[in-house]
Amino acid sequence: MDRQAAEADRTITAEETAPHHDGPHTYVSLKAPLRDKQGAIYAIFGISTDITERKSAEDILRENEARLRTLAESLPHLVWTCRSDGWCDYLSRQWVEYTGRPEAEQLGYGWAEHLHPDDRERAGGEWAAAVSRGDWFETEFRIRRADGAYRWFKTRAVPLKDGAGHIVKWFGSNTDFEDSKRTIWRSEERRVGKECR
Repeated sequence: MDRQAAEADRTITAEETAPHHDGPHTYVSLKAPLRDKQGAIYAIFGISTDITERKSAEDILRENEARLRTLAESLPHLVWTCRSDGWCDYLSRQWVEYTGRPEAEQLGYGWAEHLHPDDRERAGGEWAAAVSRGDWFETEFRIRRADGAYRWFKTRAVPLKDGAGHIVKWFGSNTDFEDSKRTIWRSEERRVGKECR
């Protein structure tokens, strides 16, 4: 590593695993050549930092996300996750099949293109407000199906926070309630009709 840093005349950063009395530990090492006034290398500066805890936390997070995705793919709902800033970073297989477009085209805010034009601005504003507050998100809007038809969905999202109270991820789901909504509308129409007689 020292020769590599000297020959490359640049800082070298690498992760290494080394034995430790309580098991292997992971270190991030930084090595850089030090030069005199004439530009000749007279030493290699190096520092190693134990990042075992961080690596363990990252492994746990990856495992948890893998479990979540497995669960999400088995549910009948349209499931999704977003970063702390509200940027969508995952859409379940059910969402992709329902909309008929590849996940990559809908990440970020691409998913909003599938909302009914009459619902889009309102739902977007409600989502932005929830992200800003860091509070639960709950609303209803219509999502366009692959065949062009729109159906009503009840949408909920909860923020996952770390020990300091900062949001690290949003978990959300959309539940189709078109049939229930139509039943409510029909009941309301009948009630209003009776009152008007």
